[in-house]
Amino acid sequence: MKREADMFDLERAIASWRKRMEADPVLDPGQIAEVESHLRDKVDDLTVRGRSQEAAFEEAVGALGEADLIGSQFFKVYTPRRSGRPSWQAPRFVPSLAWNYIRTAGRVFRRNRAFSTLNVAGLALGMTCCLLISLWVLDELSFDRFHAAAGRLYRVESDEEYSGHVRHGIATPIPLASAMEEGIPEVEYATRFSRFGGLQLTIGDKSFFEPDVIAADPSFL
Repeated sequence: MKREADMFDLERAIASWRKRMEADPVLDPGQIAEVESHLRDKVDDLTVRGRSQEAAFEEAVGALGEADLIGSQFFKVYTPRRSGRPSWQAPRFVPSLAWNYIRTAGRVFRRNRAFSTLNVAGLALGMTCCLLISLWVLDELSFDRFHAAAGRLYRVESDEEYSGHVRHGIATPIPLASAMEEGIPEVEYATRFSRFGGLQLTIGDKSFFEPDVIAADPSFL
């Protein structure tokens, strides 16, 4: 019956170890051959000291480290990247699953550039339209927010016809406010609002020019 140490196949073990090294995208064939040479020298040295081939191989592999650790060390030495991180590895603060989605999206984009560009352009256009609509809605909802009863305020507008053309505007007849207060019970207050532009104002012995004057009824507030 053969001893367990005699049953160990060193070449097969090194071949299996080499396959793991070749699976690492960092290492090129020359680097793998260099590491394998170091491994064989270490095994020979330990064997001469009296260890079995199996024990010598396990100790040599343990001294060199795992395949991914060897690849990362080689990459740090030879890469010009300042971060020392391979481009295919996820950044430090990006989850691995999200990084995998990003890489998959990049491969799909490279394989189908025209279709992917059309999809991205459509998505960008849709998001832009949604953003503009949201800004318009927010602007519309921002009117009269200074007033405590903003939800009960209404602005009266008008449609004026000139030479067969209807023009929509906010200008209304001056007597309309008092007429609405007297004739419509639901109207609690009505106020008129008008912009005069620049006016020369005098208060007591002080006279000054105000570039933007707005007039309103006392019930405005």
